[in-house]
Amino acid sequence: MRDLVSWTAMITAYEQAEQPDKALLLFQHMQLHGVLSDSVTIVSVASAVGQLGLIKRAKIVHSYAICNGYLKYLSVGNAIIAMYAKCGNVSLPRLVFDLMEERDVISWNSIISGYSQNGQASEALFLSEVMLDSEAYTNPVTKLIHGFCLCLFRLSTSTKEIPRFCYKRIKIDANLCNALMDMYVKCGDLDTATRLFNDIPPTERNITSWNVLISGYGMHEMKKHSVSPRVKYYACMVDMLGRAGLLNQAFDMVQQMPIPKNDGVWGALLLACRIHGDTELTELAARNLSSGVETKYERYKIENSAFSVVELVLHDVDDEDKEHILNCHSEKLAMAFGIMKIDPEMSVQVTNNLRICNDCYSAFKF
Repeated sequence: MRDLVSWTAMITAYEQAEQPDKALLLFQHMQLHGVLSDSVTIVSVASAVGQLGLIKRAKIVHSYAICNGYLKYLSVGNAIIAMYAKCGNVSLPRLVFDLMEERDVISWNSIISGYSQNGQASEALFLSEVMLDSEAYTNPVTKLIHGFCLCLFRLSTSTKEIPRFCYKRIKIDANLCNALMDMYVKCGDLDTATRLFNDIPPTERNITSWNVLISGYGMHEMKKHSVSPRVKYYACMVDMLGRAGLLNQAFDMVQQMPIPKNDGVWGALLLACRIHGDTELTELAARNLSSGVETKYERYKIENSAFSVVELVLHDVDDEDKEHILNCHSEKLAMAFGIMKIDPEMSVQVTNNLRICNDCYSAFKF
């Protein structure tokens, strides 16, 4: 016999173990078994959806919470806000936040973090000021941190005075020091962030301490040392963002490049789009790519027409049309054109900026 507590405990376990797919699957099984959820279950489900970053599922969970009257619970409202923020949406969590009859520290931190994580710093700072004026807000540590951020962005306090201000008022542990390091890194003060890192005893440094400093150097070291970013660096960054599923950020980086884009950059974006199934960006990236074949006397440019095997062809067409698309892959065209133009028994070298598909590979072997 399994009751609601049993199901919720397992759902929460999967969610906390960062296995959100299994948590949501178990939640579906619970419903099929006729077990009704409660507010505790919805908190875990919302957190799992937030980990996946799926806005459509987030809206379903939100609707479910409304229909079952769960939004009257503070914990559920906080979980819904955090869920939407992780999905990249700040308008819906702000609506939930504004309609809350009761708010606590987590409510304020969730909505402020949501704005901050989604690039709306001015709105985050505005809410920080409102929070600091709120009589219901009593957490001294978080209040202090938000005060630091406000002072730093207003430039009303010297950045060198802030650590001294911290040490006089509260005990600085590794987690708080990590937060301060992150603040300085984002404000471009890498030297102070490095000093704070060095002040943490080696035995107390955790993975976040190292990650903050590494990301800080990644953001600022190149220009600081008079190293001009080259196109291959942008290609690496686009590839990294794309593989992480951050396709919009990857495309923004491509658009903002101050130097000409080459096939390596567009190829990295195309590969990421293929992995994550973004047809719109795929088409855009493909239009900017070409493969080629070069003979002894001249080089011929062959435009891309397709880029994957049948099951990965992203065009919205029938299977028969997908097979036709495969026949027109630029790699196959380059090979055929090369054979036509060169002498017998000469090798054909096809240049490409992506891994070729299995179908082209089989054709090349033949």
